Amino acid sequence: MQFIPSFLLLLLTGLRFVFGQCPTGSVSLLSGYRCTSSIQCQTIIPGSYCYYGVCCTGGSDVLSKTVSYGGYCTMTVQCSTTGATCISNICQCDINSHYNGHSCVSISNFCPSNQVFIKGECYRKVTYGFLCNYTQQCGYIGAFCIGNICSCQLDYTFDGSKCIPRSRICPANQIAIGGQCYPSARFGERCLYSEQCIDRWYRSLSCVNGFCNIRNDDDISKPKCRNPRAEVEYVNGTAKNCLYWPCTVGYFCEYAGGMNGGRYICCGTNANKIYGKVQLYPGTGTPLQCTEIGRCPFPDTPNCVMSYRYGYKVCCSTLNC
Repeated sequence: MQFIPSFLLLLLTGLRFVFGQCPTGSVSLLSGYRCTSSIQCQTIIPGSYCYYGVCCTGGSDVLSKTVSYGGYCTMTVQCSTTGATCISNICQCDINSHYNGHSCVSISNFCPSNQVFIKGECYRKVTYGFLCNYTQQCGYIGAFCIGNICSCQLDYTFDGSKCIPRSRICPANQIAIGGQCYPSARFGERCLYSEQCIDRWYRSLSCVNGFCNIRNDDDISKPKCRNPRAEVEYVNGTAKNCLYWPCTVGYFCEYAGGMNGGRYICCGTNANKIYGKVQLYPGTGTPLQCTEIGRCPFPDTPNCVMSYRYGYKVCCSTLNC
């Protein structure tokens, strides 16, 4: 009769060994690691001990913030770097974050708000008609980076905010305005809206008194951007119509309803005002090419960043060149 209690005690002891639970108030060090003596555990963390086959320590407070980035660890609580995780016994950033030299930051927050993180580098977010390297840069629905220009796919058109099927809007010789189809008109032809005035020989037509005419510089209807701090892009004294002509880098296409019955204009800031200084080869005017993101040996241009203006990495005074 003494055999059964002894067998049950051995079974319970064995289960405790298999499950490898540390006493209350202690924490285990290595998941899946089995010890036979406390000496094995103390080589990992001084003061730890072997308890039923598992290395245990006095508590998480003993381990907290003791290992710097890249150091050996057994649990995340040891990592002193903000946001770091103990992965494969190394304090490091997880796949969705990046080490900036001080902490692990989310990849989405690694780039400035006007840029997007693609294949380990930051690229500027752009809209329809802008230069691009990847489709992810084109910030509108249905976008495609075709020939390094943010565009719409075949048989689709840009309505000012997204790509829409041409067949669902208007025939090729008409244009959609306010959800209605209107015939396109050349110089001198009848019109209701300036958007109808499309003539390859006259880029700055407006609908005046029911006819497509060249816009006068003294037109009292001045275009305004939605953002009062944004500027309107002009070409030869006329607001650029981005429905037919791509906006210059730094400007974005938007619809101005109060201008001559409504039209598309380019709003934003001249890129020359927002780009940083570029390190040039002496006497050539050609930007110096760098290789490692974030590092350049020049005090005035210390940042090695990808520049889609030049098509390669350059040394820049800011993160945007």
